[in-house]
Amino acid sequence: MNLINPRNLYRLFLLCIWLLVVLLVGESTLRIYEYIVCKTNPLILSLNNQPPWTHSESIHEARAQTIIYPPPSIIDWLTNRARFFLQLDEQDRLLFSSFYQIAILVQEDEGQHPIIYLPSPSTQNFFNGDIIVSILDKEKNIVKYYPSFTKGEMTISDLFFCPLKDETDKEFLICWYKTETIDTNETKSESDIWEIPYFEYKKHAQLPSYEFHTNNFGFRDEDIVVPKPQGVFRILCIGGSTTEEGPTEKETYPNFLEKLLIEEYKGPYKIEVINAGIPGISANKLWLRLPDFVFIQPDLVIYCEGANDITHILLPYWIKNLPQIKKFAIHFTLFRNCFPLYFLPDKDKIQEDLQKDILSYIEKIHNYLENKKIGFAIMSMPAPNYSLMSRVEKNYFQYVTRKWWGGDFINYRMYYYVLHVYNQLINEQFSDKADLYIPMYEMFQQMPPSCFNDLCHQKLKGIQKKAEVSTSFLLKYLQKLQIEDNNNAVEK
Repeated sequence: MNLINPRNLYRLFLLCIWLLVVLLVGESTLRIYEYIVCKTNPLILSLNNQPPWTHSESIHEARAQTIIYPPPSIIDWLTNRARFFLQLDEQDRLLFSSFYQIAILVQEDEGQHPIIYLPSPSTQNFFNGDIIVSILDKEKNIVKYYPSFTKGEMTISDLFFCPLKDETDKEFLICWYKTETIDTNETKSESDIWEIPYFEYKKHAQLPSYEFHTNNFGFRDEDIVVPKPQGVFRILCIGGSTTEEGPTEKETYPNFLEKLLIEEYKGPYKIEVINAGIPGISANKLWLRLPDFVFIQPDLVIYCEGANDITHILLPYWIKNLPQIKKFAIHFTLFRNCFPLYFLPDKDKIQEDLQKDILSYIEKIHNYLENKKIGFAIMSMPAPNYSLMSRVEKNYFQYVTRKWWGGDFINYRMYYYVLHVYNQLINEQFSDKADLYIPMYEMFQQMPPSCFNDLCHQKLKGIQKKAEVSTSFLLKYLQKLQIEDNNNAVEK
């Protein structure tokens, strides 16, 4: 058969035209359908173009915040961070400098050249001038903190220097100062609550007109007593907005959990559960906030995160590095909606990146807490079950995923598939290793999707259910600890 026969070329041309017409008709039809869905779907309309997660508005315009305890000593707070920094490898030291937005100098011996870490190449390096040297010459053996320091025309903020010894008694000098704050395009009222956006809240901060405030440690809970009172078993819940979330402070899963444990636990401990969730935080950032968590003296840390790592780090990375043909195809709504998993890497690559970018940091958190003799519990990340959704719910969850979780190229089914793989890895790696594994994802796969506001945030009934499920596992854990304590007491 002659392929260059004019008749065959004509047929091929017609086939291409036909395929192009089908593609354009399908693309146009889907875009029109999505537009109609946005205008008619009752779940979408109920949002009133607002994010599906929010805090309750305050009854009073300027509600007085109850402050019981002052923030911790800034010297103790920063020294604790410096000790943690000294244990980090080079890669984590660079991340520490970047996340905390500080320039850091590490001097091992007076005769050796110091090591300097800058958050970015554009950071002004004050360590090269005489501003730091003049201070160190006078007070190099004293822990010192300056909120603002001026010498001549140079001014820097949060200047801190601290002499330390490592585990081998080797002497170090750590010195750092604050660099420019990253512009997050937040409104003034929102930026006022952040020390470092999506990493650290200010202490005793309040969001005007909303039922939101932070405590003396910068977490969304009541003030915390440190040192921890005798007889208290302190549980610290860490993670992102799915840990912090709730219409009011009393309606978060950590607060519901505390209430349930106090009601149902009959042992000798006084139970405290602290909400240390930070919206937008990821596994590597949680790892580097660990000195602040340990400073609170928890007996058990519950870890629950994954949505931010997947939607803000991994999915954008995979889409950016798509092969050219897939990079072209993903611009079509038809392909994104009909074949979303086509734009993901193969499962081995997904597992490899999940291990490198998330689970490796969870492992570091677990090992560090174990070394400090602090219990570690891990919770699989819950999500609405796609197979249980009605057509209206599927359209709703696709809409909120596109609008608030990564743009047009992110499809809910992509996230749901990657999260499933992530939770499988969590189960395999930590169900026997951690002190406690809480199968929250598995539990919520049997729950109606209506428990969720979007791909991870939950409505009040979902938050309450999360606390109820956690309570049943924690009661068994506390009973086990009590038995161990009794056995140790008998042996002594």
